[in-house]
Amino acid sequence: MSGVRVHIRELEEKAILSSASLRLTGITAREFIDLNVEGKSRLEAFWDFLSETLSVRPGSINIFSVADREARIVDIHFYVLTDNGYLHPEKLHSVLAAHKKKLQSLLRVNVSQVQVDECVRADCKTSGGCYTQLTVSDSPTLIDSGALSLASVKVTSSALCGCAAREMTHRTCSSYPTNPCLNGGTCINMQNGYRCQCPPQLEGPDCQQTRLSFLGNGYAWFPPIRPCFDSHLSLEFMTEEDDGLLLYAGPLATLLPGDNEDYIAIGR
Repeated sequence: MSGVRVHIRELEEKAILSSASLRLTGITAREFIDLNVEGKSRLEAFWDFLSETLSVRPGSINIFSVADREARIVDIHFYVLTDNGYLHPEKLHSVLAAHKKKLQSLLRVNVSQVQVDECVRADCKTSGGCYTQLTVSDSPTLIDSGALSLASVKVTSSALCGCAAREMTHRTCSSYPTNPCLNGGTCINMQNGYRCQCPPQLEGPDCQQTRLSFLGNGYAWFPPIRPCFDSHLSLEFMTEEDDGLLLYAGPLATLLPGDNEDYIAIGR
């Protein structure tokens, strides 16, 4: 006699919106879930890596999509749900980028992209921008390695020419899965979409502008500056040291030869 264990995880829309992604090259989806690394599958090794690196319980992690993108190219999508809510994808991507070499050594594969970006190969020079759109299909993807079968959500990423931030239009409050107003703002329906009524000390179209202060022993981690969008930053500071970093926006990991990344650094 033989036994079969079936694990089912619920997947809500907010989980997909809070998900992170990476692209592996030189491997297939079946090889990723097959037993290989020290008696474990790469899937299990990646699960343990996330749990250890993010200091979260394994049950907080859901790797909900493992799919062959092209020949020996695999895309992986996952989210992390803790007692305090979903971890932001910006943080997940930053942690993965910072530990990219360790992850490649552990999985014995090449991590070609942290945060799948289809715009790298798209020709959108005449469109003023490019962004990657995530599409979720109702049809699942089945991967079978013999010892393990994985039925995952079919997620497709595609490059769209244009500028998502500039072309974004406001809809009514109820049409969004979560409150579009950030930091406790109140969403109010208007004739041409919505308007945010912001709490004190907050402003901006979506109450996204915040004021923070530090005493020299702290830092704040924000989502990256959106491309094709007017952003405003202001700093007030007093220092006791001659040198210091006040603001940095850019890659956290050491770039490999051929990698192109923009960054902003403001120092004293």
